[in-house]
Amino acid sequence: MTTPPTPAGWYPDPDGSGGQRYWDGILWTEHRYPAAPPASEEATAVVALPPEPVAERVGSHRKPDSESDPEPAPALESTPIFESTTETFAYKTDPVNQGFAADAPATSPPPFEPAPEPPSRNRSILVPYLAACAVLLAVLVGLSVYGFVIKKDPGVQISSATDTTTETSSPTSTESTETTSETPTETPTAGPTTVGPTGDVTDGPLSFTIHGIEIGDTVVMSDAPLEKTAVGEFVVVHMTVTNVGTDPASFIGMFQTLHAGGTTYPLDDEATAYLEGTFADLEPGQSADVSVAYDVPVGTPPESIELHADPSTPGAEVPLA
Repeated sequence: MTTPPTPAGWYPDPDGSGGQRYWDGILWTEHRYPAAPPASEEATAVVALPPEPVAERVGSHRKPDSESDPEPAPALESTPIFESTTETFAYKTDPVNQGFAADAPATSPPPFEPAPEPPSRNRSILVPYLAACAVLLAVLVGLSVYGFVIKKDPGVQISSATDTTTETSSPTSTESTETTSETPTETPTAGPTTVGPTGDVTDGPLSFTIHGIEIGDTVVMSDAPLEKTAVGEFVVVHMTVTNVGTDPASFIGMFQTLHAGGTTYPLDDEATAYLEGTFADLEPGQSADVSVAYDVPVGTPPESIELHADPSTPGAEVPLA
């Protein structure tokens, strides 16, 4: 069963002002009738009285005037009294109570808050990529350390303009295998000069055994495409270093100097690094095969190498010719 609609007419304004508002049968209209003001007190009539006549005195020498008829009193003027009338309206049921909703002030919707952005796809891809780069960098550093520091059995290649000599040394053998493209009829100066083992010399906790030398124009690293060309020519000295002390010791290539043609030559750091002879850490009784390179003028004959375990030690000089 449905509730019948409220008929059009004047009803109490639902805003609570006490006035009347017109209902058109469907919606509240904008037609309002304000609440009647309270009845004012009735005005009191004010009567204006004429002035009282002044009595005249009559002297003995004058006869009093005869009394005239009194003038009629003026009619009293009264102020009209206005009766306040209030228009009455029949009270009808409030349509709101019958299920009709009056116009309500519009309310603004709450501010829109954007949803949080999903994590960027580029960021999710970038993190694994950076991690892979870091791992690859660590592997490259490890290979470099292994190639320059840890690996103890390098294959050294010394090349010259007229021939190529390769010498391979092993920690278990003091003999070197030398292959040359020169024929035995060539002069000795045309190829590299090699001297045999000269025995052991000791300086501090280190013992040195010289296996031979090589002379060439270029030093090439065996396990990497790295090479260096000498300003003059390279003299490469091969040796075995042994820790004969009771404590750990280190071989450092820069402490070793070459005497050639009456001049002392320092170590060529870059060429020696390609030969992996820059330094070696040795435990007591441990040995390492190292090669050191010196850049000397072309044709300068090597005379000897001065070996030091430490700059403060006296050193030991080993002849090379």
